[in-house]
Amino acid sequence: MIFAIFCFFATFTVASSLVVILARNPIVSAVALLSTLLGVAGLFATINSGFIAIVQVLIYGGAVVTLFIFAIMLLNLSEDELETLELTWQKLFGVVVTGMILGVVSSTMVMLRTTYALSLAVPNVQHASVASASIGELLFTRYLVPFEFTSVLLLAAVVGVIALGQKGVAR
Repeated sequence: MIFAIFCFFATFTVASSLVVILARNPIVSAVALLSTLLGVAGLFATINSGFIAIVQVLIYGGAVVTLFIFAIMLLNLSEDELETLELTWQKLFGVVVTGMILGVVSSTMVMLRTTYALSLAVPNVQHASVASASIGELLFTRYLVPFEFTSVLLLAAVVGVIALGQKGVAR
């Protein structure tokens, strides 16, 4: 049952990521990115990584995608500024090479699974609250400076987006 749920979230995540790449409208791409990140959170939840799933939803799904949508709306792109999707031989070559790489990786995984009888069982995590508490303690003690540096970096990105958005507005 868990494997079926995992396959559902994996398929959902791949389909959403394709919408991110292929959508012409940047807002549609940003919303598809949100659904991709929610699918990744579902994948983490199926392997009993609840803390990482929650962080995925809160940080990436909430903050980063909101920042992307904010930047897209501040740029205020018109329809003629959006690039149309044209099929060139370079893009076709990229799709073929990507398919070949995917085939090699998939066949290697199948061979390794049959050769070494790898298990698809989900690890049993009984003390998830202890792991979450230790991650929180490390985040606010040992890794406090990188954590704060990341928040300052995101603040600088927001200020940069506002500055870019103000260039086009008459003062």
